[in-house]
Amino acid sequence: MTLLNNVMTFAVITGASRGIGHELALELSEICGPNSLLCLIARNQQALDETAREVKGKAGDKIDVECIAADLSNGKSVAELNHSIYGNIGDASRFGAALIIHNAGSMPLTKYSREMDDIEFIQGFNMLKLTSVMAMNVGFLKTFRDIDTTLKTIVQMTSIGGRLAVKTGHLYCMAKTARDVLFKVLALEEPEVRVLSFDPGSVDTVMFNAVYDSADPEVRAFGEFSKQQPNFIQPAQAAKNLLKVIEEDKFESGAVVRGFEDNEDNSPST
Repeated sequence: MTLLNNVMTFAVITGASRGIGHELALELSEICGPNSLLCLIARNQQALDETAREVKGKAGDKIDVECIAADLSNGKSVAELNHSIYGNIGDASRFGAALIIHNAGSMPLTKYSREMDDIEFIQGFNMLKLTSVMAMNVGFLKTFRDIDTTLKTIVQMTSIGGRLAVKTGHLYCMAKTARDVLFKVLALEEPEVRVLSFDPGSVDTVMFNAVYDSADPEVRAFGEFSKQQPNFIQPAQAAKNLLKVIEEDKFESGAVVRGFEDNEDNSPST
C-alpha cells in the first residue's frame, strides 16, 4: 500500500458504529501513519465509543479518534455537522491524505410505491442519503480543496440498486441512482479530487437483512438467494476490498467500481 500506508491521514467515516463502517475504521487504523485523525460518525454514541476503543486497541496512541453522534436524517444535525468535523482540526495542510467515506445507509422496503405517502419519512430519508452527503462534501472541499500537498478522496458506498429497479426499492434505488450521478458530476467539477462510487456487492450487514422486511415476496426470496452465493461476504472483507481499490488508484474518477468483480476469494471472512 502506498497512498495511505504510513501517511498522516484525516478520514471521515459515516455509519462507523457497525458493519462496513466499523471495519473501515479498524482497517484504516492499521495502515495510516502516526498522528492520523479518524472522525467516526453514527447515531449511536455507545456503539461509536466501542469502535473507538477497538481502534485504540489496534493502533494505540498512533491514531487520534473523534466520535460524533449525529442523526444524518435530521436537518438541524446535518447543518451543525461540518463545524463538529472540521472546526478544531487546526492546520489541515499537515495531513498527507484526506478521505471521506459516505457509508451510512438505510434500506426501507416495507411498502410499495403506491403506499409511500409519509412525507416526513421521505424527507428524512433524502436528508440521510442525499442532502447530508452534499453538505459534508462541501465541508470537506472547503477544508482541503486548495491544499495541493494533500491527496483528496471522496467515496460513497453504492449498490446494484443504483442501476437496477427493485420492487419496494423506490426510495433506496432513487437515492442510489441520484448519488451515482452526483459523484460523476463531482468528479467533473473537481479534477484534483479522486471521486469513487464503490459497490461492495452483497455484504452480511444489518442493512442487508432489511430485504427480509420487504413487502414483496420476490425481494425476500432474492435476499435468501444472495446469502447462499459465494460472493456474499463479511463486512471486514468489504472494507479490505474498498481500501485496496483506493490504494491501487486505478479507477476513473467518478466511476462506479464493483469491488467483488476483482475479488479472487469471495468466501466470507471471519
